[in-house]
Amino acid sequence: MKRNEMSLRGSKTRSNLVWEIASSAGGEFAMTMLVMLALLSCGPKGDLGKKQREIIVTRPEIRDISQTVMATGSIEAEDFAKIYPRAPGKVTKKLLKEGDPVKKNQPIMLTLQDEVGYKFKQSPVVSKIDGYVGRIMVDVGGTVDPNTPVVTVVQPDNMRIKIDLPEQYLPDVHEGLKIDFATGSVPNERFSGEITSISSAIDVANRTSRVEVTVPNEGHKLVHGMFTRLDIPIETHENVVSIPVSAVSWEAEKQFVYKVEDGKIKHHPIKVGIRNSSYVEVLEGVSKDDVLANGKLIDLVEGETVTTKEEDADIKTKED
Repeated sequence: MKRNEMSLRGSKTRSNLVWEIASSAGGEFAMTMLVMLALLSCGPKGDLGKKQREIIVTRPEIRDISQTVMATGSIEAEDFAKIYPRAPGKVTKKLLKEGDPVKKNQPIMLTLQDEVGYKFKQSPVVSKIDGYVGRIMVDVGGTVDPNTPVVTVVQPDNMRIKIDLPEQYLPDVHEGLKIDFATGSVPNERFSGEITSISSAIDVANRTSRVEVTVPNEGHKLVHGMFTRLDIPIETHENVVSIPVSAVSWEAEKQFVYKVEDGKIKHHPIKVGIRNSSYVEVLEGVSKDDVLANGKLIDLVEGETVTTKEEDADIKTKED
């Protein structure tokens, strides 16, 4: 007897046995046994295949790229004054609150000397400049003295940022150099200023020189005391092929991209030039029609089949 005939006969025998048991057991149990029989009769299903991964892609673009060095600093009002009382005493009244506009020589608060056996008139604490009341550091009833400031006044039309630039970059900067920057205190906005002074002395302790950036403050969005990071351009290449930093795989001393060709990943070497925090200049290895994986490159495998999605236009705009 052939093997397939034996298998068929065995299968029929098992089916008949299950049917006989189910019939003798009655309704509900019989139905359960029939379901089990149906499952046993089914062969293994074929592999339906894994779902292809979708990746974000980008394409090379022509742009100007500036290589930058990052610096940090605090934003200060260009015109800023600390106000001191004329004599020791106590604050008796606040005439203005923080944020109020104030004119030069306008009183901000009143103080009164308090000495046993003497009677004094209230003395005004006046502003030295036109601007806005910054911080009031003493409450009503608080003690003041001529050596301690009690209030600050700021004129926020123009701001300045003082940074300490490493000496090796001094030959690359000059007065009038445009500086773009952002601050986390004012999200989704960028500001522009220019270098207005460069110190002629080097701090021998940290090998830096003081550089001052002046920033017009339209709308008074920048506030005295804010922290910021600036990218100082030290070299610029115009009209060069560029790709996002997130599209480059940095492997030891070499750089690679992951091209998508006919729906498959291809690991490809490139040669890069200057770069900044957003973009890399590509000297060799890509063309304008290449489709490149952008982000999460460590997960990609040579030859993997993928689907692609172009990066969002609004994301590109923010990076630009």
